[in-house]
Amino acid sequence: MMARFFTAGRGFTVAEGFPTNQGNIPGVPYEVSDTKQAAGFVDELAVHHPDVVKIWVDDRFGDFKKTPIHLSTAIISEAHRHHLKVAAHVFYLEDAKELAAAGVDAFAHSVRDKLVDDELIQLMKQHGTWLIPTLTRDSTPFAYAKPEAYLNDSFFTRAAPPLFLTALLDPQYLKNMVADTHWAEYPGYLKNSQHNLKRLADAGIHCGFGTDAGVPGRVPAYLDHWEMQLMAEAGLTP
Repeated sequence: MMARFFTAGRGFTVAEGFPTNQGNIPGVPYEVSDTKQAAGFVDELAVHHPDVVKIWVDDRFGDFKKTPIHLSTAIISEAHRHHLKVAAHVFYLEDAKELAAAGVDAFAHSVRDKLVDDELIQLMKQHGTWLIPTLTRDSTPFAYAKPEAYLNDSFFTRAAPPLFLTALLDPQYLKNMVADTHWAEYPGYLKNSQHNLKRLADAGIHCGFGTDAGVPGRVPAYLDHWEMQLMAEAGLTP
C-alpha cells in the first residue's frame, strides 16, 4: 500500500487577505494585486505541475481583505489555459455565484451565510462546478464545548494528538472558544452547510469528500468518519 499526495501548491489570495495576515501564514500563498500579476503567478505555479489551483475568497467576517472577482477570474482563466482545475475557498453565497459564473471547478467548503438558491444551482450545473462540503470544518469551532464525549471515545483519543487531548482538559481552552465573537453563529452555519449540501446533491451537483483536517483541533482520520456522519444527518444516504 502507499499514500498519494496531491497539492495545490501555494494557492492565491490578496495582500492582507485570508489566510496571510494576523499571525497566520504570510508569504505562503501568492498575494495578488492586479490581473497581470495574477496571470504571471499562475504561470509560475504551473511550471511545478500542481494538481489543482486554490483561491481563498473569504474575508473571515470582515477581518481580512477578500480576493475580488476580477482577480479570481484572471486566476481561473490562466489556470484553465494551463489545463489546471481551480478550487475556491468560499463562505458567501454571492461570491459562490460570481465564481461559478467565472468557471471555477469546485467550491472548497459550503456556502454558509445563506441557503443556496436556483441561480447558484443553475450556474454550477452550467459550468460543472463541484462541491466539497467539509461539514466537519463547520462543526469543530463549537463541538468541543462539551469535550467529555470526545475524551471518553477511544476512537477519538487514539487519533487526537496528545497536546490537543491535554488542551481539551484545560478550562481555559473552553473559555477561549466561547470568547470568539462569532461563537453563537457557528451552529447556524453548520445547519446552512448541511441544508445546502442536500439541496445541491438533490439537484445533481457533483459532491467531493473532504474534512479540512490538519488545522489545530481538526483531527485527521477521525474527521473522515465524523464527516460521513454529518453528511448522512444532512439527508444523504449512509
